[in-house]
Amino acid sequence: MNSVYIQIIINILLTIISNLLLFFINKYFLQVFNIELLGLMKLFTQILAYLKILESGLVTASNFAFYRVLAQKDNVKLNILFSSIRFIYRNIFILILTLGTLMAPFLSFFIKENIPNHNIYIYWILYIIGATIPYLYSHFTILMAADQRIIIVKYVHFIISILTFFLQIFIIFKTKSFFAFIFIIIITEILKYYIFKYINSKYYSYIKIVKERDYSILQKLKKLVFHKLSDLIIQNTDLVLISRFISLNVVGIYASYLMINNIIITFLETITYILRPRIGKNISKNDNLYNYQKYQELNIFFLYIGTCLTLSSFYLINDFVKLWIGDLYLLDKIVIILMHINIMIYISKMILEIFKEGYGFFDDIHLSFLEALIKLSFSLVLIKYVGLKGVVIGTLISNILIVCTARPITIYSICFKKNIFDYLKNYLQYLLIIIISVLINHNTLTKFIISKSIINSWYEWFLNAVIITIIVAVNTTLIFLINYQFRKKITEVKTKIKF
Repeated sequence: MNSVYIQIIINILLTIISNLLLFFINKYFLQVFNIELLGLMKLFTQILAYLKILESGLVTASNFAFYRVLAQKDNVKLNILFSSIRFIYRNIFILILTLGTLMAPFLSFFIKENIPNHNIYIYWILYIIGATIPYLYSHFTILMAADQRIIIVKYVHFIISILTFFLQIFIIFKTKSFFAFIFIIIITEILKYYIFKYINSKYYSYIKIVKERDYSILQKLKKLVFHKLSDLIIQNTDLVLISRFISLNVVGIYASYLMINNIIITFLETITYILRPRIGKNISKNDNLYNYQKYQELNIFFLYIGTCLTLSSFYLINDFVKLWIGDLYLLDKIVIILMHINIMIYISKMILEIFKEGYGFFDDIHLSFLEALIKLSFSLVLIKYVGLKGVVIGTLISNILIVCTARPITIYSICFKKNIFDYLKNYLQYLLIIIISVLINHNTLTKFIISKSIINSWYEWFLNAVIITIIVAVNTTLIFLINYQFRKKITEVKTKIKF
């Protein structure tokens, strides 16, 4: 079996187990604390994302730089680059820690109600410390990822996540201390630092820390920051807006659904982590025609997996939430539909973004600004009239106009040297296949499964999940086989993954 295929399977298994641990943590967290405190934790995460804009795009730019130096096998350049990235990240650590601490008195601005707990300021500072420690070992993990050793990084994160899980469960039930719950994160992140430091000393003992610096990656970073700023607003403003204009309770409920939906994204990202360095290296070795064909094959395959997972999630998610945390925390069906459409659109851009990065194309800055502006403008207006639905609709509008239209047209033209008609041919075909898949699966499931199923236990939910997933997979496979690139990729996967 091909080593890439093995790595993908291992990554998927690690992701599934890690996410199961998170579900248990959330469940027990709600049992001991409350939905308001859970919402506060989720709000912290999104506020922190704004501070992290200071390092936006640095991982991508650093990976891109490492690809070339590692391929050239130039140890002198490698020493300089490694030392430079280490220096940059240490300064980012200091800067974000300082800004985060100074931001503490202003937390009340993000919360509509009165501050639920005056210890919130201590919680925030501890949270910032735990969240910034990874910057002290980022240069290690980026180097390993660029050198196609991402699986080792995954192993370390996985093992530490299990340790964190058991320590936090113990804390939740024995001490019932939110302070101790956050402090565990700080301890385990420090442990990661020493583990990654040791691993790098074993694999890269020839790399030396030097005084000379190479800041050329910061030139590329200027363009990447605007792309990451767009991602920040698209991915990390929902909970802030909900907290500011609705309530922390709704933040907790919405974040719980996001947590489930993010499994789909994380599942596919575990595959992209393995593919990204290989795609980056192969793009430089082949012509545009070959790269475009590979993009088409990988893209339709991702759309297929995404369609299966998204449809299955839509029909299973409410019963899951009901069994997981209770009927009081269910969302409106329209919100759930809109959320799943946004997930599908997010999946549709994953492979295209990897190829864009592989080509080193980051000049579509104006589209990033426009995407952010559309998302924020519509969300701010609509949340006042239709509440939570308005936030999700704002994301959907920006997705349709930029993610599905303007950006792919630009990338097709600049990277693949294809025109708007090639884009329309591909995307209309993708859209048609997905719509047919949705309609056929909906008709089948509502007629034979959904109307007859009443879920009262995890056993019943699991049995229902297996049946729905199989039906969706069979129907979707038959429909996607219409596409030539999909048939070609299926044949390739049966033997090995070449790209």
